[in-house]
Amino acid sequence: MILSNSAILEALDDGRLVIEPEPAPRFAQPNDESKSPYGTTAVDLTLSPVLQKPEPEDLATGGLDPSRGGVVRTLARLSDSVDIDPDQGYELQQNEFVLGMTAERVALPLPDRFTADAMGKPSLAARVEGKSSYARFGLIVHLTAPTIHAGWDGNITLELRNLGTQSIRLQAGEPICQLILEEVRGVPFENRSQFHEQQSPTGS
Repeated sequence: MILSNSAILEALDDGRLVIEPEPAPRFAQPNDESKSPYGTTAVDLTLSPVLQKPEPEDLATGGLDPSRGGVVRTLARLSDSVDIDPDQGYELQQNEFVLGMTAERVALPLPDRFTADAMGKPSLAARVEGKSSYARFGLIVHLTAPTIHAGWDGNITLELRNLGTQSIRLQAGEPICQLILEEVRGVPFENRSQFHEQQSPTGS
C-alpha cells in the first residue's frame, strides 16, 4: 500500500519515517511562491552538493568484480569527489555517469525502535524514483536500485546518468528525486546492508 501525502506526514510525526532536514513547507500557502514537496503519493528530496565521478581510464584497466566485495573501497579508489559549484552548478554531459546523494538523511526504523505513537502500526519501506521534469530531458536517478528497505538509515545514493541529447545542469539543493513510501506486511528482522548509515555517494 502506497502512502498518501497525509499518511507520509503522519509517519513523520509518529517516527516511522525520519527525514532530516524535514522537507518544507508541509502545505503550500495561497499566494506563496513556495511549493510543497509533498505530492499526493510521494515527497521530494534534494541533491547534495557533492558528486562522485568515476575516472574512465581507471575503470578501463581490468574491469570490476562486485562479487569480491569491497564496493565502498573500490568506488572511493576509482572515483573523484566533485563539489557542485553553488553558482554554476554541475554540467552533466550526454551519457555521463556520476554518483550523487540526497541532501536529506532518511531513516525507516524497525518496530523495536518505534516511538509510543508508532506502536501497532506497520513498518515502512520506500522507493526512490526520478522526477518527470528531469526525466523528460533524459536524466535517470537510479540504475535498477530504487529500493530503500525497512530498517534503513542514511542518505540515499543516486546513480545519475544523462541519456538525453543535451547536457543537463545539476544544482545542489534542487529537488532531484521523489520518495514513495509503502507499508510492510509482517514484522521484518534486522539485516543491515553494507551501505547502512552511509554519508557519501560511494557508501562510506
